Order: sequence, then structure tokens, then C-alpha cells
Amino acid sequence: MVKLAIIGGGDLGQQILEYANVLGVNVVGFFDDTIDEGTFKYGVPILGGIESIKKSFTNKEFTHTIIAVGYNHLKFKEALWNKITELNIPFYSIIAPSVYINPSATVEDGSFIMPGVVVDQRSKIGKGSVINCNTTISHDSEVGAFSFLAPGVQLSGFVKVGSRTFIGTGSVTVDHVIIGDDIKIGAGTTVTESLTEVGTYIGSPSKKL
Repeated sequence: MVKLAIIGGGDLGQQILEYANVLGVNVVGFFDDTIDEGTFKYGVPILGGIESIKKSFTNKEFTHTIIAVGYNHLKFKEALWNKITELNIPFYSIIAPSVYINPSATVEDGSFIMPGVVVDQRSKIGKGSVINCNTTISHDSEVGAFSFLAPGVQLSGFVKVGSRTFIGTGSVTVDHVIIGDDIKIGAGTTVTESLTEVGTYIGSPSKKL
């Protein structure tokens, strides 16, 4: 049986906890450096800080983990992922019941996918990604590792999103474009051509700030 520990006790951690409860996944607690060990948050215990993870796993207090780090700290999330991987701790994905994932699509471990998301044919969600409510990832598209897609994002077919990329609420991307690593796209942006230079893009069509 899965005993899930969530790394990060903030708002995203609370969301993951709620959907884990819906799915019947046993959440044993949070790891968080900013909250006192032994206290409770959202009704579950704080197991300790990040340095407590190895000992807790060795003691079989949990079997899997998921990282609840938001879109402002995606490089930190990747570094933390690498550290947990070195400890041979398995990651777990939380996928809301209403999500549609085509049988030919792939969702890698440690992802969090919220209600109303469509992951179409032959598409891929990279490890540790967050895909928010009512987002559509059309056929043959790819979302890179540790990326964060806000509510209502629409990716057309054959789109490639890089790693650690944030795409804001209601953004639309036409087909066959590439969005590079570490790029941020503001809410309501329309992406009509590939974006490769790191930065923040807004507008319709998108322009770099």
C-alpha cells in the first residue's frame, strides 16, 4: 500500500492532499523546513524538514513522495528532485478522476494533474510537472520536466514545451511551436511562433518583456 509523504506544506501541498484523499491515497504527512516538526497542517502531521526525509524513509514511515513546490521555484524543485532520486525514494503521481489521458500518452512520475485536463494521443507529460484545471494538451505534444501549466491552457498539436517552464492562465499555443526551457508566459498570451530566448512573454501575439 502507498504511504505518501508530500514535500512542501503550502497551498500546492494542500491541493495535492485534497486530491489524494479523493483517490483514497494514504497521506502520512508533510516535509517542510518552514513548519515545526510534530505540528499538524491540514489535519496531517509535519514529519520534519528536508533533512529528515532520508531517515523517515529508512524507518519505513512512507513509501512514496511527491514534491509540492510552486511555479516560482522550479529550479529548486528540480534540485530537490535530484536529491530525492539519489536516495532511491520513488515518486508518485496524483491524477484527478476526471482527467482524460489517452492510452498512447505518457505521464511520468511525480506529476500532479487536476480536474478537466485532457492529455491527447501520443502526448507526454514530463516528471514532476503540474497541469492545472481544464488544460488541453493536444496530440503529439510534450510538456517538459518540472513545468507548470496554469488553468485553461490550450496547447495545439505537435507543441513542445521545455523544462521548468510556466504557462499562465488561459494561454493559447498554435501547433508545431517550441517553447524553450525556463520561459514564463503570462496569462491570456497567444503563442504563434517558437520562443527560445529565456524571458517572460505576454500579449497576442506573444512578445518578450
